[in-house]
Amino acid sequence: MQDNIQALTMEQSTYIGERLEHQISWYDTKSMDNQRAYHRCQIVELCSAVSIPFITGLWGSVVAGQVIIGILGVLIAVCAGLSNLKKYQQNWLNYRTSCEMLRRERFLYLTACAPYHEADKFNLLVTRVEDILAKEHGEWRVNVQPRQTTHGETGQPG
Repeated sequence: MQDNIQALTMEQSTYIGERLEHQISWYDTKSMDNQRAYHRCQIVELCSAVSIPFITGLWGSVVAGQVIIGILGVLIAVCAGLSNLKKYQQNWLNYRTSCEMLRRERFLYLTACAPYHEADKFNLLVTRVEDILAKEHGEWRVNVQPRQTTHGETGQPG
């Protein structure tokens, strides 16, 4: 039995390369994607909102002006709804936090700084990394999964 367990033990370089680096890359990419989406929505909302009074003053009594004002109002509502539904800002910040926490653990481990200065440092790294991932996954389940089961979306971290 012990031989079977030892055969399944993952090497440090394999864990760091295939698990830790993969997760850092995933969280980094998803953080940037959500940041861009959040900023796009905010820019469209802001530009639309400041354009409405201007267009109202210039062409508020003209049908074309009223149509443009209506379209801008719809754009504001759509962007606000998407931002709220997709939780772009919350995901951006959560994913960035997880990414930076994982990077920190990697650097502490590779430089053998505390708490990774003891002999059993690899087991400590795995435990701490998996704790970070489990915490993020738990937050994802609470914040996103109920919405996704309602709307049929996929794409959990991991």
